[in-house]
Amino acid sequence: MGGKRNILPAMHEKGLEVYFRDINRYDLLTREEEVALAIRIKEGEEEALQILVRANLRFVVSVAKRYINQGLMLSDLINEGNLGLLKAAGRFDETRGYRFISYAVWWIRQSIMQALLDKSRTIRLPQNQTALLIKISRTRSILQGEGVPNPDPEQIAERLDLDVGDVVHALSSDRAELPLDDPGDLGDRPLTEILEDENQAAPDVAVLERGMREDISKSLAVLSDRERQIIIMYFGLSYEEAQTLQVIGERLGLTRERIRQIKEKALAKLRHSGDRSVLYDYY
Repeated sequence: MGGKRNILPAMHEKGLEVYFRDINRYDLLTREEEVALAIRIKEGEEEALQILVRANLRFVVSVAKRYINQGLMLSDLINEGNLGLLKAAGRFDETRGYRFISYAVWWIRQSIMQALLDKSRTIRLPQNQTALLIKISRTRSILQGEGVPNPDPEQIAERLDLDVGDVVHALSSDRAELPLDDPGDLGDRPLTEILEDENQAAPDVAVLERGMREDISKSLAVLSDRERQIIIMYFGLSYEEAQTLQVIGERLGLTRERIRQIKEKALAKLRHSGDRSVLYDYY
């Protein structure tokens, strides 16, 4: 396959505003299209890789925005996340039955987090505080892998058998920069060895899928029962395939146009809800 620059759209002098407009032009994919593309990717078809990656670039932006003000510009965070997305696209196993983004989110986050750590090489904290931040970061990742989307200080403290105040104090040092090559009190292993290796298997996909569904379920709470039902059917958020407006209308005894109206109203609610709707992160 060709170089990554042939797959990922350039950002450079365009600026983020133009980049956002460009990536919104790429069509989203159905589950069937993802499966077909994954098969073609395994056969070495670069065009298929490009289609799968570009259809999910909007999701990378959503993830990258969560890491703003931690040492890298948003454009750099997006670039790093895109590299993680590219890795995921090349490794995706379509036979497992899950949506591509459920798998890709892990690689995107890992790529961004590693870039942030690579950026941070100056020690500004005592070694014991640095080691604690590393342990907190690892514990947060473990909890997320177990299905806790946003671990709070209490959950992290309980897992580490620490006082909540110690965890909160460490997290408040958000300007701290962690040394990659100083082992601190982590024994003889530098931080570079603690970071996830790119050849390491991703965590159990069932756990990722469960976490994604829990996130989405929370965001849909702002909808009426009918709106929620239509959104779930339209995006395939249950264990069914995504349904067309026509099929949904037939199942609910409504016209296709009425289903479209309810869907658009529901999406508008999600778009303007206080939690900024995690649905837009995944689909």
